[in-house]
Amino acid sequence: MALSLKKPAELVDVVEATALTLHDRRIYNLLINNAFKTITEDKEHSIQKSDLAELTHYHNGRLGKCIENLMSSIVRLRSVRDGKPVLTRVQLLGATAEDYDRDGKIYYRFPPELRSVLNDNVAYARLKTEVMVALSSKYALALYEMIQRRGNLTYQWQETFTVAEFRELLGVPNGKLTAFSNLNLRAIKPAVLEVNALADFGVNVEPLKKGGKEVLEIRLSWWKKSVEELKQVYNELNYSKVGRRARVRQTVEDVI
Repeated sequence: MALSLKKPAELVDVVEATALTLHDRRIYNLLINNAFKTITEDKEHSIQKSDLAELTHYHNGRLGKCIENLMSSIVRLRSVRDGKPVLTRVQLLGATAEDYDRDGKIYYRFPPELRSVLNDNVAYARLKTEVMVALSSKYALALYEMIQRRGNLTYQWQETFTVAEFRELLGVPNGKLTAFSNLNLRAIKPAVLEVNALADFGVNVEPLKKGGKEVLEIRLSWWKKSVEELKQVYNELNYSKVGRRARVRQTVEDVI
């Protein structure tokens, strides 16, 4: 089921103080999109559990676990208070309720502190559920969101981050993949391959060395794909997932 989602830009470039899983990120994106038109209002939102299950293929037990993870997760994001930039720490999700009926609804609220950050929001990333569900790692999904937020900027096609900043935006847990070689091999390269195979924008991540061998910064670049490239994306999204890893790596895999 193809569906276009909207995610406020402020919720794309966040730092996870509490690590989220790929499943958590997918569910949260669907909850945000469902509430998007009134997300800054002090109100309770609701969504059919069957809608979440249809789009993510998660059963009720996994949905419940994702909701609880989101309720207990804290992120750090940039906002403005009294005209000054501030670092805001906030929970992603407030109180929730759930019908016992497996075909019932989930009811949820966004914390007031989060709503105040989004109150003046005008920018958002447009995501596609078919891409979001096809991506196989949280790092690929995080990179996809970063590109979708930036892809339509008129006068910008690249951005430079410190390695620490890029790690945080990808959601790499503290103490994991601490060496850049491991970060690049396990998180960055696989994410770039997947996003390039499945997204509307192309992406490149270039390590930058200054004065020595140590990588200190990362340059993120993006571009709009050609019509022919978009056809390849469409075809891949409509292929079976079997053999996708090999196709993404441009190799041949025999399926018996």
